[in-house]
Amino acid sequence: MAESGAPRAVGLRFVIVAAVLVALAVVALPVGLGVLVPPTCGCLATPTHPPGWTPWPVSDDQAADTASRLAGVSVRTRTYEITLSGRPLIEAQGITAVAFVDANSGAVLATVIEDRLPDSGTTLASTEAARSAAEAFLAAGRNSPTGLTEATELVKRASVAFYDVTWTSPDANKPRLEVLVNPASGAVFAYRDLGSGLELSIPVLGYKAAVRLVAASSYANGETPDPANQPQPDLMDPSLNAANGHDWSWDVSLSHRFVEVDAETGVLWTWN
Repeated sequence: MAESGAPRAVGLRFVIVAAVLVALAVVALPVGLGVLVPPTCGCLATPTHPPGWTPWPVSDDQAADTASRLAGVSVRTRTYEITLSGRPLIEAQGITAVAFVDANSGAVLATVIEDRLPDSGTTLASTEAARSAAEAFLAAGRNSPTGLTEATELVKRASVAFYDVTWTSPDANKPRLEVLVNPASGAVFAYRDLGSGLELSIPVLGYKAAVRLVAASSYANGETPDPANQPQPDLMDPSLNAANGHDWSWDVSLSHRFVEVDAETGVLWTWN
């Protein structure tokens, strides 16, 4: 019995080794063929990405559609994928408006309607009218301030005025939602989701007000900016202004230089 067991053990080991070699050959065969025969699945066309890369689940079109619904005007002209405060965003732009959408959740974090920005300190709309306009703006974007405490304040800054309408949670010391209203027209011109933690200022100064500030400044030296020589009014936004420390600005042309106007604070500066 002992002598007959050895050949069987050798035969068993031979079968195991043979099975392993066959398995390795089966696995290796597609790899070898892949060098000679182009794959039809397109697997090799898959792009490579840096470590930690993850796809943004919100498409540019989705972001633009959501932001347009909230703003009440189209921001479908162009979109950019940017990062602010370390956060991936989709910036959606229209002819007169811009919006910033969270690239992961699809939530609109901020929007500005440029041609509604205040150009003066004129106050025609009442506090109640401003509050109603702000509430209607949120409702159009399907944002509900239910359970939040509302507060409306008339703010005057850099020769203009605006209503700042905010909503705050009962257990919080900072507002969660903010809507800005032009007191001369009664129209909403900006929105921010303050609860998102996004560090983004909001412009409150219109182009005409910016031109007046430059005309009254020492930069002008008595010169009145010529409307015929002004560039097309273009509100520079945070994605373009990252290098100069101002989120939003207007360009105003003088005969000898350009003057930049911070659209949030009214601060002036120049590059030459």
